[in-house]
Amino acid sequence: MKYLYVFAIFVSQIVMIQRGNLWAADTASLDSRHPGIEEEFDGTTLDKDVWTDLGDGQGISSAVVNGSFHTIRSQKPTKVGLRANQAYALAPEKDKVLHFSVNFAPDRRFITKNNFFFGMQDESGKSSIFVQTGKSYGYGPWGVVITCNGKQQKSESLAALNALPACNWLFEVTPSRIKIFQCKKEERASGRLFFDSKRSTPQGSGEWTIPTNSMVPVVLDSGSTGMGDLVIDRIRFALDSLPPQLQITMIQGNGLGKELVLASDTKPHAYIVVADEAAEKIQLAASDLQKTIQESTGALLPVIEESDWNEGPRILVGASKLVESVGIMVRNGIAFKDEQIIVRRVGTDMVIIGNDNGSFNGTQDAVICFLNNIMGAYYYYPGPLGKVVPKINILAVGDLSISEEPSFPSRGIGMYGRANGEQAARLKEWSRWNHSGGIHFEHRHSHMSIAPPKKYFKDHPEYYSEVRGERSVDRGWQLCTTNPDVIKLAVEYCRRVLDARPYLIGASLSPNDGGGMCTCSECRKLDKPDPISGGARRIATFANAVARELAKTHPGKYVAFYAYLFTLEPPVDITLEPNVIVVLADSGNCMLHSYDDAECGLAQDAKLRLERWRQMATNIKYYDYYGLFGDYMGLPFCNISRTITNNTYLHSLNGLGLWYDAKFVPGPQGLYYWTAMRSLWDASITVDIARKIFCDGLYGKASEAMQKYYSHLEDFCTGSGTHSVHVTWVMPGPLYKMPIDIPRQVTKTERVLTRRIRCFLQLNGHLSQFWILGRIAIETRLSQVK
Repeated sequence: MKYLYVFAIFVSQIVMIQRGNLWAADTASLDSRHPGIEEEFDGTTLDKDVWTDLGDGQGISSAVVNGSFHTIRSQKPTKVGLRANQAYALAPEKDKVLHFSVNFAPDRRFITKNNFFFGMQDESGKSSIFVQTGKSYGYGPWGVVITCNGKQQKSESLAALNALPACNWLFEVTPSRIKIFQCKKEERASGRLFFDSKRSTPQGSGEWTIPTNSMVPVVLDSGSTGMGDLVIDRIRFALDSLPPQLQITMIQGNGLGKELVLASDTKPHAYIVVADEAAEKIQLAASDLQKTIQESTGALLPVIEESDWNEGPRILVGASKLVESVGIMVRNGIAFKDEQIIVRRVGTDMVIIGNDNGSFNGTQDAVICFLNNIMGAYYYYPGPLGKVVPKINILAVGDLSISEEPSFPSRGIGMYGRANGEQAARLKEWSRWNHSGGIHFEHRHSHMSIAPPKKYFKDHPEYYSEVRGERSVDRGWQLCTTNPDVIKLAVEYCRRVLDARPYLIGASLSPNDGGGMCTCSECRKLDKPDPISGGARRIATFANAVARELAKTHPGKYVAFYAYLFTLEPPVDITLEPNVIVVLADSGNCMLHSYDDAECGLAQDAKLRLERWRQMATNIKYYDYYGLFGDYMGLPFCNISRTITNNTYLHSLNGLGLWYDAKFVPGPQGLYYWTAMRSLWDASITVDIARKIFCDGLYGKASEAMQKYYSHLEDFCTGSGTHSVHVTWVMPGPLYKMPIDIPRQVTKTERVLTRRIRCFLQLNGHLSQFWILGRIAIETRLSQVK
């Protein structure tokens, strides 16, 4: 059915669709003052009052079938397609946007390599806007050709397509700009910007001349060497009102003096500006900034691309030409020490930028730095009340210049038992707000991936570990790392992983979790001179062999392995290659006491192992068992003194980073987890400062009492004389003899604060009762056994 809109028709609805920071009236009703076309081909014949069938008389048969216009070739054509009749011509106008959209049937493949055009053209043929193949681009490639009163301008070749894409196209034309989108669905929101006259120049030089003549939509195959049927599902051609744009309220002289006001009295006074076609990670950072400022001030700052900015103060987010113009640059490498963020005011500009190359999320980290330091906004734990955004009436920036790099290049925490849905989304956002990420390399258990038993064991059992004279994969097993073919498979595996994921700087050689170390005759030779370190000597020798081969094809890339369980004890008679990373997962370390605790034998033994690994390896990352405690039952626990003391020490050793192995219990472990991530970004943070920032933000007037609570909690967790290795299923008994009435000393404050304390007390009290009952049962059973 066709909808012909003429002068007297009233505009009934405009549906606004936002794509990133752009707006379009994609499915808007047609403008009431102009005719237009919305053709869905749901009749039985083509309406000749609207359309001219360009295949008539060319050996082409066409039909309207099942809501589509079909052309079926009977011989090599000279023309195929449709052209609207001149009665439906429209011209671009000021304060209007001329929309042309054409939806090609997604289930048909129309092959065309030359002389194919779609777009719009005037009656004389001297003015047009076309996406096309043809003589302009050779045999196959596509581009945009704009002709204005006989003067033709061509874009560079934009796509080397050998077939018309089975997708939808949207043209947006104003007297000053042409945008063309390639869309998966009907909406511009689902597509990508194919061409923008404001962001490109014609072949040669100069600026685009945009036709303002009255034009009609055209889809034309003018004698191409294509094949198949041309099938069109829908065409829309209309002159629409420009959608309303978010605007800022200008303040005379804003930013020219001591302060740059970004928002006040719920009004925005600056644009958030990103690069044209900014990467998804930049758009996400800009969105976090926009949403948080709005939540804090009530002002919605517009997010625009740099080509759309004309005037007014700017928050420049991420690398762009505008950032370069104010003379600010950040590091752009992908090595261990290449992360950097800058948050700096330059007159009327607020620049927030970081290194976003490879796996880095520097601009996101810079945004979080701004939100923390300027607005006091933090995400303390991944729960409904864990994010704190203070309410402020005026957001202004004075002299500001921050340049930071993280203390550790690799930062992360993994939580067992993560919930799906909303909780998982919160955890992802919390991780983003707390600088998780950095440099990325694999160190997972990988022997199963290097030589999958289903693929190799039947024909090559010698690839797998020999245990008690038998090679088997029915129980705990590893690879036979002295086998030359296994070394070749490992090299191929690392190359394959690194080629498939270029942002990785390293691939994993870590053994499978558990035992099964190979004891064949060749592997047993590596038990000398010290059998205790034989497992580590096996994996170190294996890693060196693979690393040497990898360096030939992938310079600058690494292999990594766990020093863990049977590979934990370091062999001091080996030096690792410079492109080997050791991930020290010390399962024998004490989880309750720090490296500098002279009274803890477990911690002192772990420190000796660490120092011996440092004699062997240039690159060490640490893996800390941070949550395998009683918090499997959701029990409160706190030991931030160990966290900060150890991280300060590891940072002094130039450690590559830490990975925390934890459990998803965001409330009871909130301070514990937040401090862990915070100290990876800034190892200079102290116990008192971490505790104060956390409690000030979450508990407000109750901060002092809650700081005392966490201090007492830590004393009881660590002061019982108990020591613990990596998997501890129960907590020290004295922990739950402590009083839990400290938070009750606080008088009622605002609603959210009261909810936080009440929730904390209910959870703590419930779990303490649960724990006491469990302890009574255990102690009763032990007395019976005795």
